[in-house]
Amino acid sequence: MHRSFFKFPLASLIVLAASASAQNPPAAATSTLGVHSADPLLQTAEVMPLAEHSLLLDLARSGERLVAVGERGHVLMSSDGKTWTQSANVPVRSALTAVSAVGADVWAVGHDGIILHSGNAGETWEIQRRDPRGAAIAAAGDEIRQGAPLLDVLFSDPKHGIAIGAYSLLLTTSDGGKTWNGSRMVMAGGAAAETPQAPADAAADDAQAADENDSAVFSEEELEIAMEDDPHLNAIARTASGDYVIVGERGFIPVDAQMRTNVPHIFAIGDIVGQPMLAHKAVHEAHVAAEVIAGELQGNKELASAAFNARVIPSVAYTDPEVAWVGLTEDQAKAQGIKVKKGMFPWTASGRAIANGRDEGVTKLLFDDSPEAHGHGKILGGGMVGTHAGDMIGEVALAIEMGADAVDIGKTIHPHPTLGESIGMAAEVAHGSCTDVPPARK
Repeated sequence: MHRSFFKFPLASLIVLAASASAQNPPAAATSTLGVHSADPLLQTAEVMPLAEHSLLLDLARSGERLVAVGERGHVLMSSDGKTWTQSANVPVRSALTAVSAVGADVWAVGHDGIILHSGNAGETWEIQRRDPRGAAIAAAGDEIRQGAPLLDVLFSDPKHGIAIGAYSLLLTTSDGGKTWNGSRMVMAGGAAAETPQAPADAAADDAQAADENDSAVFSEEELEIAMEDDPHLNAIARTASGDYVIVGERGFIPVDAQMRTNVPHIFAIGDIVGQPMLAHKAVHEAHVAAEVIAGELQGNKELASAAFNARVIPSVAYTDPEVAWVGLTEDQAKAQGIKVKKGMFPWTASGRAIANGRDEGVTKLLFDDSPEAHGHGKILGGGMVGTHAGDMIGEVALAIEMGADAVDIGKTIHPHPTLGESIGMAAEVAHGSCTDVPPARK
């Protein structure tokens, strides 16, 4: 892969297997093509004397001709790279962000979800797709991506192409852009899946391509991420093996629950696969990847089925005093509409903290207090501030993983005098049976 291809910083690399297939686009994707003529962005781009000095965002070679695109729908053409002429037949004034060419066929993408096609190396253009934000937003059913700009496009042959853009928008076509299959690039967590591979060459059999219905990316059932967290996808390249590489804004590589990338024999762990960027998370991810690899090599089905399914991952700020937390916070529970019961134990009542001269700490546990819990809700989260808080938060993580409630934790005998017994006492406070602190005022 030639690094010079990229016009954006390599903030991330997301390897996607190429697919020659595409499905028909949803009705919403084409419903906005019939916009009224008063739309200024649908007027033909003006031929400007200084167009070659305006902002240009991408360049492609179409045969012996160079084609550049940029702001206000400007398309410039050159046969020698020194003298440029502007196309007078661009039907939009939307900013064009990227261009791709295969022979005389050229595609340009840009704002308002615009996709343009030229069959004569940039001389004349037609609109293949447009998705402006406006009246059609209700019908689209995907508000966040309505009107999202497209930021790059790449065709492997005259029929098969990919366009990407804001909010993880990803479009594919197998008919030269006449129809586009809209989806979104998704990241993090689901079951392992068999990954479709790119065609062996650009001349892949059309009949075979028509029969292939696999997605070019992980399905939303295999990988999921909250809509509000969708990163923008900025650039595409194609490797020598035929795989696609997509550059996004956040630096994460999508993996499944077995830490497998979409290239089946390549695994990824740690910071590069996303938040939280913690060493103890990476260690467990590495264990999963190693077990899966070993299981496949040894024919051990049990090892090969290993998966990263941690319910919670604890965090520690190694300050003085330390701050440690795991699971839900009160704010997160409130945002999710979860009623919680809180148990707080001040370290001013801890004999060990007093003896240490560090009684400024506190331990807090949160339990499910929904009506369905009948007063015995499971622990949902916990946090503590104080010396050695990071050494104790693992017990809270274990309690969450095991589905313990306040009685389970409170009746577990903790050694005295220790800082750790503050966890048991916090559970007793939540239960209403703690004798080490005065009862809460009502």
